[in-house]
Amino acid sequence: MMNCSTTLSRFCAKLAILVFAVLHGSNAAAVRAAAPKCAPAVSGGAYQVTADCIDTTYSLAFIHTETDEATPYPHRRILGQWNGTDVYFNIYLPTKETFTRRFFQVQYPLQTEHATEEDLGFALDNGAYFVQARGSHGYRGDAATAKFSKEVAKRYYGDATSPIYGYVFGGSGGSLLVAGAMENTFGVWEGAVPVVQAIPVSNPSLMAIRGLASLVLEPRFTELADAVSPGGSDPFAVLNSVQKDIFLEATKMGLPPRAWEDYEDVADNALLLQMMGAVQGKDPSYVDDWWSKVGYAGTEESALGDILRAATFDLRTSVGEIRRDAKETPVQIFLHGPMTDLPTDGAEITMYSSNGTAVGSLLGTVDGTGNILELKAEENTAEMLGALAEGMELRIDNRFYISMLTIHRHHIPDREGFYGLDQFRDKGGNPIYPQRAVNIPASIAKSVSGGSLHTGNITMKVIVVDNLLDAHAFPWHADWYRSEVEKLLGDRAKDNYRLWYNDHADHFMGLLEPHKANRLVEFVGIYHQALLDLSDWVEKGIPAPGTSGYTVKTSQIYLADGAAERQGVQPLVNLTANGAVRIEVTTGKPVHLSATIELPPGAGKLVRVEWDPEGTGNFVSEPFKARGPTISAKILTKYSRPGTYLPNVRVTSHRNGDTKTRHVQLMNLGRARVIVSEKSNKAHCNSA
Repeated sequence: MMNCSTTLSRFCAKLAILVFAVLHGSNAAAVRAAAPKCAPAVSGGAYQVTADCIDTTYSLAFIHTETDEATPYPHRRILGQWNGTDVYFNIYLPTKETFTRRFFQVQYPLQTEHATEEDLGFALDNGAYFVQARGSHGYRGDAATAKFSKEVAKRYYGDATSPIYGYVFGGSGGSLLVAGAMENTFGVWEGAVPVVQAIPVSNPSLMAIRGLASLVLEPRFTELADAVSPGGSDPFAVLNSVQKDIFLEATKMGLPPRAWEDYEDVADNALLLQMMGAVQGKDPSYVDDWWSKVGYAGTEESALGDILRAATFDLRTSVGEIRRDAKETPVQIFLHGPMTDLPTDGAEITMYSSNGTAVGSLLGTVDGTGNILELKAEENTAEMLGALAEGMELRIDNRFYISMLTIHRHHIPDREGFYGLDQFRDKGGNPIYPQRAVNIPASIAKSVSGGSLHTGNITMKVIVVDNLLDAHAFPWHADWYRSEVEKLLGDRAKDNYRLWYNDHADHFMGLLEPHKANRLVEFVGIYHQALLDLSDWVEKGIPAPGTSGYTVKTSQIYLADGAAERQGVQPLVNLTANGAVRIEVTTGKPVHLSATIELPPGAGKLVRVEWDPEGTGNFVSEPFKARGPTISAKILTKYSRPGTYLPNVRVTSHRNGDTKTRHVQLMNLGRARVIVSEKSNKAHCNSA
């Protein structure tokens, strides 16, 4: 192992030169003077990063360690850091014999510098080196790392003249960084794959509508989940009037109705809670306006207003005994007067001095007894904890959190085309609700993306990967960005842009959580395939598989029925039970599960068919015969216990038909419903 954490060794110095002016000796200043500086095209705009410009924030890279690693495949790992920043990075170099002169790089604002095993294994298995830098707002640190990695690779592989091609990808918040990169860099990367794409209306608006809908629909969660499941019923039939209104509002905003099958995921408000501080900082008067002014739900005399007010708490208590840890840091407060039945979501705890002046806020939760406030010591400032004293008045309320649930109504952009928000405009196109002075979703997107505006003016080839069951980045957002690209590029869009929609996949990149396997598939292989197809498109001129065929209705994406029309790369499968999507049988009666499978043009070969007759997510692989463009697979099963079953078939394809590789597997599900009742035993009696 080589350690260069304090000074650059002679070898480390050789790795850190050229475009970054990381040099020993007197000519460092000359190199800096000769190279142009990266800068915004307009004042306050996004930085324009070229292959040869110097970003003064990222101009000196230190190599900390260099190691040879054996897993998941043999490679050289180089750990470095940009001087004066907390941006660490890793460059993972495959063996010289396998290197294909390309690299893949992932972006996400909160990631570490350590690659996941799936991403690293995929890159190394395909002869590419992999780059991952610690997350930050914007693409500049990633761009500097990409450029530096090329110099590292040229020296490691001993070839300074042959081109090295780079491809960047990232999902969710990472897609914002990728958008910044693919609109504002030139010659740094040759292609980009945004995954589950976020846009300038995404957050916190998406979190808000999910929170609002979850609050209103919670009494009908079970019935709603059943209605939207395969072979289900009309979801509106299980809802009352106000529930129908909010379900429709969420659907028009783009929340996929089928996502409600996993209502716990839809109702997860962790990110909404995290956004509260950002919203308070950007718009501190919002909460008081929401509770006092006409046009906000807080003052609305309606069924929805009643629900929101009923979910609100605003209580006063005082500090009793304060318990401290060994370091004398307060960890618990005993309250004077129990806070019985107090919800903890969104609770704000405000401290007041003896003269009634607000001192500041505490972060903590009230325990189940309502008597003890558990403090989050690592999240509270020393100043606030030091100000605590017995007898201080506390206010515990969730007024701001409740106001956040309709914040999407008050951030309608002036920019046209965001059709999921058109329901909040009148016939003249004007917002029907009061608008805030600062458009927070646009501000967040611009900040995270490094000042980029999502203009669609891409500087490289792009394949967007998006999923139909994504409740966290709504599917129509990718369609909106496609329209921006096509407006700017016109006929050139077909030579530079693709959008692949995938069914039975949600928001979360990486390995699928086991409890989701009965309704979702892992889509790691799909965005990895996009990177491979992108590299063939750039390096060999082989066009990537076509943009998905789809229609848009009520802000929902509907894929074409046939694989040839659907395009993309995901296999298509339809499942029937005794020839129908929904059947009713009695216990012990045979049920024929039949799958019809198609592959999009050029998508490869079917390599696996797995069955899960009871819909538990436990799959068993069965042999199949792959003949012709349409493949049929069948099994015979029976059910011994009454109940409602949602059987699954999971199909997997691979571009080269490799049945053994663990990488680049493309999956989809077929699902049906089987309702099983107890077999009746009729008694036949003879009377004398």
